[in-house]
Amino acid sequence: MTILEQSFPGSSDQEQGAYAKIKTLPRARQGTEQQGAYAQKKKLPRDPEALRLRVGCIGAMSDKEVQQFTKFLDEVGAVVLKPDREEDELETYQTLDRLLGKHVWHDMENDHGIVELNPEKPTSINVADTHHPHQPHTDDAYTEQPAVFMTLNCRVAAKNGGESVLVSGADFLDDLSAEDLETLKKPGMVTMGRRPAEPNAPWKFTSSIPMFWVDQESKRLCLRWRCKDKCVKEVAPEALELYERLNNIALDDSKQLVVPLQPTEVLVLDNRAHAHGRTPYPKGEPRVLWRKNYFGNGQLAQSIKTGMVDHEAVQKPAVPMVQEALLGACSLVQYRLPVLRRNSSEHFT
Repeated sequence: MTILEQSFPGSSDQEQGAYAKIKTLPRARQGTEQQGAYAQKKKLPRDPEALRLRVGCIGAMSDKEVQQFTKFLDEVGAVVLKPDREEDELETYQTLDRLLGKHVWHDMENDHGIVELNPEKPTSINVADTHHPHQPHTDDAYTEQPAVFMTLNCRVAAKNGGESVLVSGADFLDDLSAEDLETLKKPGMVTMGRRPAEPNAPWKFTSSIPMFWVDQESKRLCLRWRCKDKCVKEVAPEALELYERLNNIALDDSKQLVVPLQPTEVLVLDNRAHAHGRTPYPKGEPRVLWRKNYFGNGQLAQSIKTGMVDHEAVQKPAVPMVQEALLGACSLVQYRLPVLRRNSSEHFT
């Protein structure tokens, strides 16, 4: 029974037919519509196992496996490839290069475009500091064109901690009003950058470009994010309260998806839809991951929507079904008044 049917329980079949076209939607659809403008946003699951995709060999994925891989990235924005075997550790990248396109250059990469994340040879202050969490962030957040896809290939897993942590950009959007979002789409709200591993080292790069932005080619709303760590230099006063709110969301255990990676497993993440980090682990304990990021201009470029949500969806009113229900109720009252007056006259005659 819909809301309007409950409001007029004594309606006859004829009277119900008169306003059938203005009924609210069935409850299943109401639930979808009540999510508002962001109903189609990418959202991470709450179970890390839901992200795992078992494949024979990443270096020789079948067409069906590629289709499943594509579906994960298009709909969820994350997938963990779990291979049955690894014949050649570099063959993995032949597949990823082909599917995801040109890799994003990094000044610490090797000849294969891979950056080794290893606290014994740290590339940043956060990689070196293992006994604190590496707080959620998006890669290349200080660049004009950040990576579309971030990949982490587990080579050595820490025995205690060191799991990957994911935070959905959709959880940020759910907390922001349209006005809030417009504020965070301005440049200069948050200044962030990269710092070398050495204590008190000077900033290597800094940037104050917007935290939320629209990709001009795809027209998708995208995320740049950095929690309040040693790589955030400054927050503008007008954005401070908003930034603190989002920072609290990113650090909320109930909003974080903890994903343990085992050797040869590869996490592929939409870097413009979700943030990632890691849990702490004991100093001196081995943990090695290979990172290689991509611009997304490979074979799957036309098959995967990247970023959080279509920008047009963000600009639509957040509660269209409430408005429709109110209009419907008004129309129904106008229809029912003559009937009520007639019944009233008959009763007192």
